[in-house]
Amino acid sequence: MNKKSKIILTLLIILIIVIGIFILIKNENDINQDNYSNIANIQDESNENITTKYEIKDLGTIECEKIGLNAPIKETVDLDVLSTAVGHFEDTALYNGNVCLAGHNSGTNKNGEDIGFFKKLNELEIGDEIKYHHMFGQYIYKVSEIKEIEETDVSVLESTSSDKLTLITCIKNKSKLRLCVICDRI
Repeated sequence: MNKKSKIILTLLIILIIVIGIFILIKNENDINQDNYSNIANIQDESNENITTKYEIKDLGTIECEKIGLNAPIKETVDLDVLSTAVGHFEDTALYNGNVCLAGHNSGTNKNGEDIGFFKKLNELEIGDEIKYHHMFGQYIYKVSEIKEIEETDVSVLESTSSDKLTLITCIKNKSKLRLCVICDRI
């Protein structure tokens, strides 16, 4: 075999390996996307369990067993988004850094569905765990700080070098204040 044939054969082998790796990565991503959903068991008025399945088409889901929180997360905190999901503040981190989310603590949407995803956020205590499921896996956070902030206080949305989850909702009968729960990734 001459030198030119060896080079062509080597290039073909490299090409086949690259194509194989690409196919493996694509199949793995497809499997992860197909399997990525979150299921919440809730009770209806007759105390029967109803299973609600949230398909992950946006950012992920947030879950806290202590307060029965299991909700989809969508991009932006626009009112139309908050009527169907917890909203992500667009200019904050998606996975690493300070992930900031907002949600209603009461109300129903136009379909009569409960949109008070953060209705029991005020029951959280320091040390409680919250899970953030996203397309790269799951992060677990522990509540490290709970405080009331002014509705105009955006300092809690600032970037951080450590991984945090910041949850914000309204406070009943205090229209100018927001409940802010800050969690550290563990």
